[in-house]
Amino acid sequence: MHPLTSSHLPFLNLFFENSKERTPEYITPLGHIIYSELNPIKERVYLIIDINTFTYGRDFRAEAEVFATNEEEFRKYREDEKAIYKYHHNHLGGDTVQMLQDKLGPLGEGETYFVESNYHSHSNPMEHVYKLKVDDYIATVTEWFSTHPWDKSRLYELGNYVEDDKRVLALFNGGVQRVLRCVNLRDFRSYSLGEPRTSWSDNQWFNKYYASLKDMVILSVTNNKSLLPEALNLIKGYKYLAELNLTDNNLDTVPPGLDMLADLKRVTLKHNNFTDMGGFTNLKQIKKLNLHDNFINVIPAEIVNMESLGVLDLSSNKLTELPIELLQLKNLKVLNLANNPLRQLPEWIGQFTGLEALNLMQTQLETVPESFTNLKVSRTVHLKKNSFKTLPAGMLDMGKAIDLEERNIALYNPKVKKKLEKLPRGNVKLSADLNFKLMVVQCLMYEDEVLLPKFDVYEFAENYKGREIDLNEISYEMIPEVKAWFEDLDIPLELLWDIKELRASGGDEIYHQLIPHWDGEDDVYDVVSAEDVKYFPNLKKVTLMGNNKEVVKFLRAQKIKVSFE
Repeated sequence: MHPLTSSHLPFLNLFFENSKERTPEYITPLGHIIYSELNPIKERVYLIIDINTFTYGRDFRAEAEVFATNEEEFRKYREDEKAIYKYHHNHLGGDTVQMLQDKLGPLGEGETYFVESNYHSHSNPMEHVYKLKVDDYIATVTEWFSTHPWDKSRLYELGNYVEDDKRVLALFNGGVQRVLRCVNLRDFRSYSLGEPRTSWSDNQWFNKYYASLKDMVILSVTNNKSLLPEALNLIKGYKYLAELNLTDNNLDTVPPGLDMLADLKRVTLKHNNFTDMGGFTNLKQIKKLNLHDNFINVIPAEIVNMESLGVLDLSSNKLTELPIELLQLKNLKVLNLANNPLRQLPEWIGQFTGLEALNLMQTQLETVPESFTNLKVSRTVHLKKNSFKTLPAGMLDMGKAIDLEERNIALYNPKVKKKLEKLPRGNVKLSADLNFKLMVVQCLMYEDEVLLPKFDVYEFAENYKGREIDLNEISYEMIPEVKAWFEDLDIPLELLWDIKELRASGGDEIYHQLIPHWDGEDDVYDVVSAEDVKYFPNLKKVTLMGNNKEVVKFLRAQKIKVSFE
């Protein structure tokens, strides 16, 4: 193994999001990095980072796991060269190590092998294995991880197992009582742990182990009826925490002490009961805040304190206006305000200069100010699902950055207006095939939410006067009255102009409106005719559940790409 020194610490820290002290140890004969650190009970633990790629020099990935839980266990690797080769042999399987030595020759001083993860699938696998100078290898990896954004939160996913409690690094929904004894746990994600008031319960044994997890990097506890104050109070003890997700827990107050967690970068509190942002504006260190689907009606001026904020998601709240202080967030790249009753935008909106994406979908806008055309957004401004009446002509210069329905683009683009004037208007029933129509309704009613109101079978059954519809008795069969309702449904042709893709999936909401307990196993919803595609001038792709050869042939003849669920 090639030894690493303190000079390699910047290289090692490329893989981490927090400030925990680590010691570089070795690069193994296959380019894995071994480092050590003290765990919460002051034991020195040795961990190994597996760097892999499909193409050397491009698209690297990294995963970490515990290699040795103490100095004595690690000594055999330090003192016996065969031990680390045996580890690699067991890790890779087959005779990879022997093949490398036979074909590339033994390693010289300061050299390492590197194996592309898909080398064995190639006709000439030796084109995908390398013998490299360690310094060159480090330089290549450093350059890539320094210049390419990557999801460091996935680093510990390799450790998602419970065979050895001491080695577990990541746990997703399982083995809770046993694995909580593992002080090395870095990534804990649970969904709906129990009933009621759980995730952390009021059981002191349970809380004792949570309190010992001082090295937690990612904590995600979601979809619980509530979280006890004692549980929320534990979070401030995780000094290396980089990500916190407490989605869907009926929270209305921010866990105490988050402002003291210097490494905290991402906070997600979707689907909760927050009515204001007062408890968040002192989190100067976080880069991403997601408060989707709460009850917030004001963005306070104190938002300027969140100077590191790069992504702010306030979609599906109750906002009616925006504070000018948002312009002072110089690191802000993504601002999501979708599904808020804004109704109008401030004149200063065009002064944003550093945004990559701005989402204003479904914000009840009827127009935007002239200054909007000065907006500098490098990727996309999302404006769909608004009932625009007028739009400034200057938006034409914003080009493809604007994501908007063609019928609204026509408000400022003469060419699009002329094109749409040639298309027929009015309503259509799409009567050639109900199943094809259901794909369209799924798209317009339940996904894009532009064909409203949404049909609800339970509400329909309750209010239907023709006969009593008992969904408990007939919910496994197609309800004739519901079928007739959808067959008779008029669809405005204008809504079809913007559809570029239609997809059918067994989990789609539309199918469970007609057969509430449909299991998705039969062919009752397979499309048998696609003749109504003539109403879709921009349709490019269709995903089907069934493979009707005549339908597939017909669609492809219309130059529409076909795929299957």
